[in-house]
Amino acid sequence: MTATDNELASPPPHGSSPDDRTASKSADAPPSIMDEIEALAALVGETEEQSDSPIPAPTASIARSRPMLTTPVADSTPDETLHARVEPSVVSPASPPDVAAPTDVAAVADDGLLAPAVTPLTIEPLSLEPLSLDSPASDPVVADAIVDPVAPDVVPIEPVRTFPIDADSPLADMPVDATIPMDRLAPGDVLDGLSVPAPPAPPAPPSGSSNTPYPSGVLSDASRLVVLDAMPVAVFLIDSMATIRFANQRTADMLGLTREEFLGRSVLDFVNTADIDFAAELFNVGTRWESQMMGPSRIRYVDSSGQSHWTQVWAQACPEELGIEGYIVSLTSESVRDVLATAVSSVAADDTIDHTLKAIALSARALPLDGIGAVLMPDPSAGDSSTELRMIGDWPIDDKAINALGTPWRKALEEGVACDIDDVAASGLAPAARQLLGEAGVAALFVRPIVDANRTAVGVLVVFRSEAGTASPNQEDHLIDAIRLAGMAFGQKRRRLELETAALRDFLTGVGNRAALNDRLKTERRAADVLFIDLDRFKAVNDTYGHDVGDQVVSMAAGRIENTVRRDDRVYRTGGDEFVVLCEASGDDETERVVLAERIIDRLKEPFAIGDDDIRIGATVGIAAAGDRSLLDTVRAADQALYAAKEQGGAGWAHDET
Repeated sequence: MTATDNELASPPPHGSSPDDRTASKSADAPPSIMDEIEALAALVGETEEQSDSPIPAPTASIARSRPMLTTPVADSTPDETLHARVEPSVVSPASPPDVAAPTDVAAVADDGLLAPAVTPLTIEPLSLEPLSLDSPASDPVVADAIVDPVAPDVVPIEPVRTFPIDADSPLADMPVDATIPMDRLAPGDVLDGLSVPAPPAPPAPPSGSSNTPYPSGVLSDASRLVVLDAMPVAVFLIDSMATIRFANQRTADMLGLTREEFLGRSVLDFVNTADIDFAAELFNVGTRWESQMMGPSRIRYVDSSGQSHWTQVWAQACPEELGIEGYIVSLTSESVRDVLATAVSSVAADDTIDHTLKAIALSARALPLDGIGAVLMPDPSAGDSSTELRMIGDWPIDDKAINALGTPWRKALEEGVACDIDDVAASGLAPAARQLLGEAGVAALFVRPIVDANRTAVGVLVVFRSEAGTASPNQEDHLIDAIRLAGMAFGQKRRRLELETAALRDFLTGVGNRAALNDRLKTERRAADVLFIDLDRFKAVNDTYGHDVGDQVVSMAAGRIENTVRRDDRVYRTGGDEFVVLCEASGDDETERVVLAERIIDRLKEPFAIGDDDIRIGATVGIAAAGDRSLLDTVRAADQALYAAKEQGGAGWAHDET
């Protein structure tokens, strides 16, 4: 776009006709300085005649707008418009009036020596054409330029009249070739006669929609589908009949099916049968939420292998634009913490420790652990001195490995340290152990001790993983949560036992109390032999030495009885100086029962050293065999035998059959 001599000619004289002005522009003789001044004065006079108010001084406001593209003319090609490019022409008193080069500026001052109301600034309108992508001006890195290669915006410039630069104009102090970028102008601003138009408003969203349209050029429809498929959550659409109409790839992955295999089927086909009624009710009441989101709800879905998985469900009614009455549903794979919430509820409900530990073991299947979990703990049924372990959860290898010696879980329990195996194939495990784990698809192990409040290892959490590698920071956090909760479960078990012990133990002697005996009498179904014991001369001890000493004698007597009976026999204090011993039934042979009674009598004859005193008491024992009667009847029979022995002078025993 090259300026011609005609384009750079001075303004025509005031009062001339259009034809006269055309003739003036094509004259061969260059106008003189006086001609210039007269023409300018005529123009000013014409403007004043057209308006009753004085000509406002041009302004340059700093505001908001699209930047002007300042690409030089030499870089443009025919049929291009550089986003509302303007080419001003400047006539300088120091230059010939017909020689003025176009410049790439929005407003230009002449050598910084502008005389007020003398130098005219001419802005010519341009025709607007699309911007060619092959043009150098299409480079989006050009300074002060915004070029949208997808949908180029064209900002039109309105034609304006020519005004002289006033001394009060912001342009009066601008140096030569100064540029005022368009991004400093706002719609409605006027820069020496140049009106800045407002940019076109974005299209309004459809009626009744709250959706914001995507900005042009951000993502195509196909790209947005790729993003939807790459989302880490399942997203699908069901209609009012619960038919699946659309689903992303994550939905297919969670179900283990291709989309072709489940699209068009009812979503209830993939809900665990125990949760179908809940799922149906959930969507039946969905109209209560209208445009609001509903959830989360926990539901079990069934994959292609028939295995159930817990998931969190979120749903929202389809927007009107889709033309489908139904719901957009999202499913998130349950995390370890989601499953641990079940264990927390179990602890809060004071469930058995097995119920709580099972939930903790199952949490290992969830993300981010993504493995098979088990909790190992000492087996109380094997006795206090036993090293046998029992397992709660899932165990993917041979059960014999649970109690094998030299295993990582055995070491973790005995030493209270983590014994992870990052890579089974490259570990120092025995070849047979590596083979056993390898055949089960186990590539790595997380083996963590579970400790109680005393920092004593009371169990082990084992997570079998199919991928080798150390625990990530995220996995480590979830392992810590699981271990802490397991430790809480063990602590709750210990406290429960302590409470039960306190409720069923005699506070003075530590043996079972009457409440414990009554509880056993109500629940015991096995027969038992009974020894009923009464301390002789105990009242005299209280009268002579006081009740404090009497309490010590009773406590010491209970200890002697416990140390005399067998390990499986149980001792109860039923009164101030009375005790009951329940023994395993010995059948018709009463010799064993008599021998035990005589041993108890002998032990209680020995003096009790309390302070400087040796206090002597004795004991009388009534014996009753279980036979075919109930435990309650056997205790009553032993009590009657004790009464009979007392009548015989005490310090001995009597059998109910004698």
